[in-house]
Amino acid sequence: MKSLVLASLAVLSLGAGAANADYSLTILHTNDFHSQFGPIDFFDRDCPADENDAGKCFGGSARLATAIAEARARSDNTVLLDAGDQFPSLNDPSNARPKLLAELMNRMGYDAMALGSHEFDEGPEITRTFLDRLEFPALMANADLSEAPLLVGAVQKSTVIERGGERLGIIGLTPEGSTYWRDVDYITISDSVTAVQTEVDKLTADGVDKIIVLSHSGYEADKRIARETTGIDVIVGGHTHTYLSNTLKPSQGPYPTTENGVPIVHAWPFGNTLGELQVSFDDSGNLVSAVGDQIRLDAEVAEDTSIKALVSDALLKSE
Repeated sequence: MKSLVLASLAVLSLGAGAANADYSLTILHTNDFHSQFGPIDFFDRDCPADENDAGKCFGGSARLATAIAEARARSDNTVLLDAGDQFPSLNDPSNARPKLLAELMNRMGYDAMALGSHEFDEGPEITRTFLDRLEFPALMANADLSEAPLLVGAVQKSTVIERGGERLGIIGLTPEGSTYWRDVDYITISDSVTAVQTEVDKLTADGVDKIIVLSHSGYEADKRIARETTGIDVIVGGHTHTYLSNTLKPSQGPYPTTENGVPIVHAWPFGNTLGELQVSFDDSGNLVSAVGDQIRLDAEVAEDTSIKALVSDALLKSE
């Protein structure tokens, strides 16, 4: 399956200079993991160990770790991003495990994440426990946390990371609309377009010319953001569990989807896939190409034994 996906990539060409790209970057990304530490079956349900051993399961932290390592080996420059909702969804009877989530993300080497609404379901104390253990920034550009003393200073609107001698600006977004938030009256959410443009302008003024929006806003909202802002190079999204692929079914759109010249990508939820988007820029910082697809985390992807043991041990101790 991996070879099929990687051999069937669809190219987004944004200019005649694509062949003369000056800088290339692989964006690896996940979203809506929802604490699905172990493998799942075709219906996104927990998969029994015997079925997993028989090769009938998908995903899980151990497979994700392997896929990330293999993707990094294919590229000189990579960045690993998460578009939010690492915490369980509301219909998940399990409790959030912030320490395990943070340790797994740290071990896999994430560079940044956006915070989704579910990161706050268990209250600010649990959220802060998670944030304090992260070794990378958590981002929300359109959220006012001033009424949550525990969270003040723990979340950034954007960040700049260096990769391959270039500076990358990463802007985070969380979903608009009260229907996505459960008993959270200490966060004020503002308009995503305004928040993004404000951060883009700040980053651009600071000399950053490669900007990624890490959005937990949803597929249609991401397209609106692409249409109504300037200066964005890529949107890495989540929240609506939208299936984007050129090869895997069912697909709700191409990977990447292009809106107003901006490539938009989403990975599948619950750890089903790892998104892998290769982008190229010319020497003026203009995006000239984007190519990629989902990597399905099926039985062809070996489970990392150390991550599998970490998850098993942590889940046993929490029972």
